[in-house]
Amino acid sequence: MTNEATTIAPQPPRAGAPPATWLRALMVGVALTLPALWVTVDTAVAYAGGWRFSSRFDQAGAIAALVWLLAVVVACLVPASRKRLAGKLPQLLALSISVCAVWVAAELVLGPVVERIDNPLLWRPGLTLINHPLPGVMRDVGDESRVRTNSWGMRGSDPPP
Repeated sequence: MTNEATTIAPQPPRAGAPPATWLRALMVGVALTLPALWVTVDTAVAYAGGWRFSSRFDQAGAIAALVWLLAVVVACLVPASRKRLAGKLPQLLALSISVCAVWVAAELVLGPVVERIDNPLLWRPGLTLINHPLPGVMRDVGDESRVRTNSWGMRGSDPPP
């Protein structure tokens, strides 16, 4: 009797099936591009709805998102960085999901606040405010003061036609 060790030859990969490293690299790429893609799509939808860049900060944010997308594409194409990023997939997914969740929360919470304070010099048209100063706090101030806004939302009477 002879004890021969049997060896199993490795199976060649199936034709057309992507290697596991490419699949993992694709998942890493999706995880990394999700926040930047979210910002880019949000900006494009807002721009299509009539929003325009009001400051250089807005433009810088949109450009940064596009540069981020380009950097991720390059990082996924370079084999050394692709291999390094593939080992950090769970952390990258957690980062990506949390950034997107914070973005949604900021949009939902800060959107109405920013609209209310967008132009603090304009008030609701036809508004009448009556201020009653506290005597112990504001000495030498009259009994009450009235503030009225015109049809444009500015203090004062209506402008001439």
